[in-house]
Amino acid sequence: MITSPRRIPWISLCLSLWLALGAAFPAAAGSREEAERLEQLSRAIPRLLKQKKYDQALPLGREAVRLSERIWGPDHFYTAFLWASLASTYAGLGRDREVERSFARALPLLERRLGWDMKTPYLLCLPAYGYSRSGRHEKAEGWLERIRSIMERKLGPDHPMVAEILYGMGDENRLLGRYQEAERLYARALAIYVRKLGPDHPRTKSVQRNLREIREKKSGNREDRGGE
Repeated sequence: MITSPRRIPWISLCLSLWLALGAAFPAAAGSREEAERLEQLSRAIPRLLKQKKYDQALPLGREAVRLSERIWGPDHFYTAFLWASLASTYAGLGRDREVERSFARALPLLERRLGWDMKTPYLLCLPAYGYSRSGRHEKAEGWLERIRSIMERKLGPDHPMVAEILYGMGDENRLLGRYQEAERLYARALAIYVRKLGPDHPRTKSVQRNLREIREKKSGNREDRGGE
């Protein structure tokens, strides 16, 4: 069996952005007390989820959404970010219905930002982050497929962010032991990376390593069967 990657690239990128957004707290128009509390929550929630402390993150996430809606309103980007974070928390807890309800509040605004804000695609993937981190790789792969469809419709099938989602889907299939499907997805991601980023880009080289490892494993399996 192929060993699981120590750090799945799409998860690492998603988490890095998440922590950065929590720290990059925008200026608030509400009371000083509310603004300070929301800043505390925005820093604490991603770190709790990184530690898989979903039960502790949930009440903080709910409070943060309420404060953000009161301070900036329901259509502000930061409110959408917090709704997506809450969806990820519910995903970690396995509460799928609440995942859908929370994400439905974030999706319209995030979709409008696609194409001019490179943070947005990763926010769309936050529920998949929650599913993957809690070991529900089937659900994570399904969520990424859903986001891939949105990306292709909004950005086109050859956009590098579509390749990023394909890469993530390959990782999840790899963790599920679906090596043939992982190989197919990695190959699709690689073709886009080569065309759009070039053969020497770090993302191109990263997916090449995963693809090579899977192909070597498959070749080894065939040789083992042939010697029986």
